[in-house]
Formats: sequence, C-alpha cells, structure tokens
Amino acid sequence: MEAEIKKWGGSKAVIVPDEAASRLGLSVGDKVEFALTKKDKVDGFGLFAGAKVFVREDRLERNLP
Repeated sequence: MEAEIKKWGGSKAVIVPDEAASRLGLSVGDKVEFALTKKDKVDGFGLFAGAKVFVREDRLERNLP
C-alpha cells in the first residue's frame, strides 16, 4: 500500500484507507506497528539514456511507540 504524508496541525500524518483498515480489522484508537519506505523519483538522465523517471526506495524500519 502506498500513502502520502499529510500535514495535520503541527504534525504529519498518514491516512490508512478504509479498505486496508477493514481488511486488517483496525478501529479508531487501535495501535499499529509499521515499516516506512521513502520513495524518491530519480531522473535517469545520463545513467540510462531514454529511460523514464523511476522510483528509488530507501527502506527505514523503526519500532515506534
């Protein structure tokens, strides 16, 4: 699943789509643990002539409280 980080007051938030929440049986107030992967668009110009822009993933896993 892919999600966009949004501003929520003075914080940042990720919205869990209802379909995913239902599939996992999540309710408001439940605590969850998840792994984060940042995706950056990288221009392949000079590396792969004629290639489309691709996504580079840097995986970051943390145990969040």
